[in-house]
Amino acid sequence: MEELLLDEKGGQKKSQIDSRKWLTASAMIGVVENAIFYPFEYLKTRQQTLDVSHSHHFALQQPSLSRQPSLISQVKQTLKTSGPKGLYRGFSWFASANVPADMIYLYGYAMSKQTLLNTQFGSQHPTIVHMLSGAMGDFFSIVLVVPLEIVAQVNTFISLVSFHL
Repeated sequence: MEELLLDEKGGQKKSQIDSRKWLTASAMIGVVENAIFYPFEYLKTRQQTLDVSHSHHFALQQPSLSRQPSLISQVKQTLKTSGPKGLYRGFSWFASANVPADMIYLYGYAMSKQTLLNTQFGSQHPTIVHMLSGAMGDFFSIVLVVPLEIVAQVNTFISLVSFHL
């Protein structure tokens, strides 16, 4: 990937960006982001699956009486039964899908932006270039993450159901 720089006379020159450094930095960002936000993803999946795994039959019989536990009670229950480590159950599957997706998004965004900014349209409309680059980076990462996210959620669901049996 190339980056446009100004030389000492104010002219443009191209310099090569080290893709390995870019991808390594993107992976590190992805790991930190996923480590911070994964407990919320875990609790969301738990909330979505709890009704199915425990009270689906009851909810079908009397829907007005079925109630989802609150987020606070979910956190307390997880901490009580599994400790803080329980909030990271299934993290490896989640990270295996999302860290590469983050890397692809950031790299796809940067490559798209650089390519589009080097066009006449891009130099006249940089805001549109940033929006298009974001959409292209997102497209590339979604192609990877959706199949892996399905596997991650199924594995989280299975671990939740087997944990409660």
